Order: sequence, then structure tokens, then C-alpha cells
Amino acid sequence: MDWIRFCQESLKQAAEEIKRIFVTDKRSVELSVGWGGDMTLIADKVSEEIIIEKLRKCRVDVRLISEEQGEVVIGKMPRHTIFLDPLDGSFNFKQGLPYFGISMAVMDKDTHPVAAYVLEIFQGIGYFADESGAYKDGVKLQTSQRRHANHVLLEFQKGIEPEALGVISKTLLGARHVRAPGAVALDLCKVAEGTFDCLMSAGGARFLDVAAGIYILEKAGGIVTDFQGDSGIREGTELTTKNILACANKAIRDSVIGEK
Repeated sequence: MDWIRFCQESLKQAAEEIKRIFVTDKRSVELSVGWGGDMTLIADKVSEEIIIEKLRKCRVDVRLISEEQGEVVIGKMPRHTIFLDPLDGSFNFKQGLPYFGISMAVMDKDTHPVAAYVLEIFQGIGYFADESGAYKDGVKLQTSQRRHANHVLLEFQKGIEPEALGVISKTLLGARHVRAPGAVALDLCKVAEGTFDCLMSAGGARFLDVAAGIYILEKAGGIVTDFQGDSGIREGTELTTKNILACANKAIRDSVIGEK
């Protein structure tokens, strides 16, 4: 199965429907509480259904974990697990802010990533990774070689711990530019492409939110840890930390939390 090609085709189709909904009064309509605990928008549901249908037509045996439906088993003997966020940055979408995407990560039976794709919907930019490296629209990515966290991205979730705020505050005082765009998978890709030096995500992201973006960043040369510098941030397919520090390189990570 050519997972990158599948993502290019299926995510593009889903993106066209998302863009169509974005310019209508259905943009902010909520349907129900999804598996992930957030309210499901029409665009969430439509995007997810398109991708699931594309998987069924490919006749692949997979286990899908998606933000809206939760676990969906396709076929009899799943060989891969897919983590899908059908609308990364759904609050931005609902509020009319054109910074949102779709993310999809494919893992083998041992939960090792084999492919990932993040589509920035409005500009149609595709970030993807496989064993050969990370790419932006087919051009190989390399993270920033800067040595200090000058350009910082933030992502806050409910329930930030005081200790995490301390780490964040110290970093912000030394930064030149700070932004909080509001779509964590896309944010990880912005670090992967070298535009930003690090992303600080605090309060408890879900694995399906970050699985694709983390793989793309790591294949571009980045480092992902918790706020204490521990790279063991997950057990299988569950995050074991509420706080993620995603840096372009070791020097930037050390500038944030000290040398490890």
C-alpha cells in the first residue's frame, strides 16, 4: 500500500468538502460530542466519512482511530493502525480563521510509524514523511539550525500545570517572536520546515492530534520530549505526558530546559 499516495488523494478530496463548508452558514454547526471529547462539527464528520470510505474501497485491513468515531476496524486482520484527525484546528475553522488541516499517521503492528501526512487546507500544502525522510510538497525538509528558541509556537489545553507555565514563561522572555495559531499538527510541521524553532504544547494533547506531526518533525531532524527533556512521551499509542516540547534540534531544546 502506497500510504503517501493514498493520503494525497483522500485528504485532498476531504479538504475540498471542508473548504466548501467553510464559506457557508454550516461552518459552526455542532452535531454531537465525538469520541475524543470535543464537539463534532459537520466538517469533522464529512472529512472523516470521506477518508473511511476511501479506505474501504482500497480493501486494506486496518484499524482506524479517529477523533469523531473512535475505533473503526476495516477488514478482518488489521496490519496497520491509522490515527486520523479529520479537522486539525477545528476551533479556528468554526471561528472563520483560515488555519486548519487534516492529519493522518500510519503505524505498524508494533506502533512504529511508517507514514504520516498533514495537509494545510487553504494553501493546499502537503507535509509528509516516510522512512526516506520528511517533505513539503515533495521537497525534503530540514529543521532550523539556529541554537536558541527565538521563534516559538504555543498550544494550550485546559488544565495547564503551574510547573509547565514556569517553563513556558522563561522561554517566552527570551524569544523574539511568539505565535499561537491553534492547529497542533500544522504547528509541528512549521517547526519541521524551519520556520519556527520550537513548539510548546501544554495541558494534554491527544496522541491522534500529534502522531503525524511528530513523525514528520522527527524525520526532518527535530527532537520531541516532555518539558523535562524525556523523549519517552508515549507508551504504545497513549501519551504519557501532558506537555510536549518539540524542537528543531538539541541546542534549541537545551536552550529551553537546560542540557540533558
